[in-house]
This record gives sequence, structure tokens and C-alpha cells, in this order.
Amino acid sequence: PWWTRAQMQRTKLLRAIDRRGLILANAGSERGAGAHAPVLLRRTSWGLCVDGTYDYVSLANVADLVLFNAPLAHHYGMTFCVASLRAGSTHIGPAKFGGSMRLSDTCSVRFDGHLVPAERHLEVPSAAALSCMAQYQRSWFQLLLGEVSLGRMARLRETWDLTPSKEDAASLNDLMLMKEYALRLLDE
Repeated sequence: PWWTRAQMQRTKLLRAIDRRGLILANAGSERGAGAHAPVLLRRTSWGLCVDGTYDYVSLANVADLVLFNAPLAHHYGMTFCVASLRAGSTHIGPAKFGGSMRLSDTCSVRFDGHLVPAERHLEVPSAAALSCMAQYQRSWFQLLLGEVSLGRMARLRETWDLTPSKEDAASLNDLMLMKEYALRLLDE
């Protein structure tokens, strides 16, 4: 709903991203649940303190902010956070992939006593709400990746006067399937 704390925080975040040209990364997902040691949050008088590691964060070295959810210590719910990747308490590991996948800039990200201010986190009221947020987050990210890839391929073809190859057709088909899946998740 428009006049909720969550909507106001979302609006402020989107304005900051737009105004400052920030790049967002995404850490963790329901697909990666149990794949890494838990990232834990604890309350402080300034916000939340984050400790732990996400093993796979795309765009880790180029992003300014990372979106993630983690459990709050001594609490049964989850908390959705937006954390800075440029702080001294955030450590980015080496690239996870080589070859063409190196361009994804996927690395581990470790938080050591990292502070997330109050205006950059939101407690999620239920498992259903967390699932909805995770699906929305994944859909948004997949739609963004698809559009970036399509735009890049079109620009390369235009710049170098290239004709599409069989591999391009296969990549386009993969991107269209990813887009259809993301749109179906949003519809649900």
C-alpha cells in the first residue's frame, strides 16, 4: 500500500538509486538456501549489525548496494536489507567464475560487523510475504539481465555490422524463456 513504511522506504531507495546512478547487486535467494553459512543480524541502537558471508553475489565488484534477507537474532522472522558494498566492514572475495562468466563479476561478500541503518531494512511479517518479495526480486533481476543482454547484442551487431548466428538465436531463445518465467512469477 502507498502510505506504508515499506512503500516510503522503497520510494526513497529508488530516488537515491536514480539520483546518484547507483548499481544494485542481489545476494542470496531461495535457490541458495542452506548453501552457505547463515548471515545473521542483530539489533543495535543505530540499526542492524550484519555478520556472515554470501557465497555468490553477481556484480559484487561494481555494485554500490546489495539487496539481501537474513534472520534477525533471537527472532523468528526475516529482515530484508539494503547494505553498502563500499564500507570497510564489507569484504568482496575473488571472482567465482572464469571465461565469459567472469563478466558477471560474481564474488563472495562477507560482512564483519556491518551496520545497516534503520531506513535501509524492513522486517518481513511472514514466510508468505518473504516468498512474494523473493519472487519479485528474482523477476526484476531476470528481466533486467535479459534486457541488458538484448541491448548489448543489438549494439554489437549495429557497431560491427554483424548478422545473427545460430548461437545468437539460441541465446535469444534462452533470454525469452527467462523473460516469460519472470513475467509469470510477477503475474502470480
